[in-house]
Amino acid sequence: MSFCHPRCGKVSRFPRGFSLVELLVVMVIIALLAAVAMPALQGMLGSSNLSGSANNVVAQLDLARQNASTRNLSVDVRIYQDPSKPKDNNGNYPYRIITLVIPASASGVGSDEFLTQPLFLAGDAIIDSSTTYSSVLNTSLGATGFQPVGATELSTAPNAVRGLPYVKFTYLPNGTIHLDSSQQWCLTLLNQNKAWGTPNTNGPAAYFVTVVLDVQTSRARVYQP
Repeated sequence: MSFCHPRCGKVSRFPRGFSLVELLVVMVIIALLAAVAMPALQGMLGSSNLSGSANNVVAQLDLARQNASTRNLSVDVRIYQDPSKPKDNNGNYPYRIITLVIPASASGVGSDEFLTQPLFLAGDAIIDSSTTYSSVLNTSLGATGFQPVGATELSTAPNAVRGLPYVKFTYLPNGTIHLDSSQQWCLTLLNQNKAWGTPNTNGPAAYFVTVVLDVQTSRARVYQP
């Protein structure tokens, strides 16, 4: 007669764990997949930031036009540089903040009226400071009196834009844009430090969105490749 140990023939209740080699293999596979997927994810996020920022810019321009018409007052669209960010590939601090302002000269009161809080473009989205692709920033373009204007914000402005350099254009009380109608006016949005494509090229970045101002209709349209 033979006797069997109580544990004889039974499967252990405790499964075998992973070996160190197996864990290392899994970690290597995960790292490789992450390295492959990361550029695509960054591209999607950058494209999403640009699209959202462009739509926000258009919404601000529509709001400026509406306020000018309903209040029968001129409304400035002011586009600010942000010196807290690194310079872009054009060597300029990036333009990435927008406000809508009824200037004191239009309302007759003692100070500018800020209709909106400063709008910061999403993520690392900026407005290309190259006046080739963002003609609205070109203060020498257009007939005299119908050009964008450069200035520095007053100390009475909101803290976020106080003392910052900006370029502005104006919606008039009749809803029209006070810019030379014989010129093409646009703002091109792209990701920070992507102002140019590959070295030695003169084209814009791979991902960009252009907001075009139609002076004839006072409308803004978005173009994205």
